[in-house]
Amino acid sequence: MSGTCGLPSASCVRFATSSCAPAMQSSPIALAIDFASFAAVAIATWSISSTGSAPVTRILGVDPGIHGGLAIVEILDGAAPVLLDAADIPTIGIKAKERVDAAALCAFIVKHAPQHAFVERAQAMPRQGASSGFKYGRAVGSIESVITCCDVPLTIVEPSVWKRAHGLRGSEKEASRQRALQVFPSAHALLARRKDHGRAEAALIALSRNVT
Repeated sequence: MSGTCGLPSASCVRFATSSCAPAMQSSPIALAIDFASFAAVAIATWSISSTGSAPVTRILGVDPGIHGGLAIVEILDGAAPVLLDAADIPTIGIKAKERVDAAALCAFIVKHAPQHAFVERAQAMPRQGASSGFKYGRAVGSIESVITCCDVPLTIVEPSVWKRAHGLRGSEKEASRQRALQVFPSAHALLARRKDHGRAEAALIALSRNVT
């Protein structure tokens, strides 16, 4: 319920009139306090209404591979991006039989309902053996297939493109984690460990809509 000024009715009760104006018989000090309170409520109400209709985009970022990471980033136009969740790529099996847990990955995607996914382009690494290369390619294919089956639009991002946007060079993983902590300072718990570099890179990849 709102008063005639559009503020919640509790505000009108506080100012003792239906039009949310302070009573004329109040003392100057009371008037000052009431006007200050009125301004605070008005600003808060305006902020909620002005941002309530702003487009919000939820993005899935993926650092692909058996030991990669997932990140869900929420982007509100005009505001800093927010890292909502991050996780390691779910796997099952051990050693040569280790592979992506497609069901767990699907559950993660369905839970967060991203509107788009950005996945780093997979490529063979120098001195990578045939067995490990096959395992990596299989994992990447599984990840991309699950995303597609979840009906989430998918964009492949060149590693050099997203890294250049964040001032990163080479394959130094810790540098990516430190950069992610700068971009998402409130998400320290999700990126606290040095081995969380896969999550960190996934979070930075999720911002690729601004650089692709």
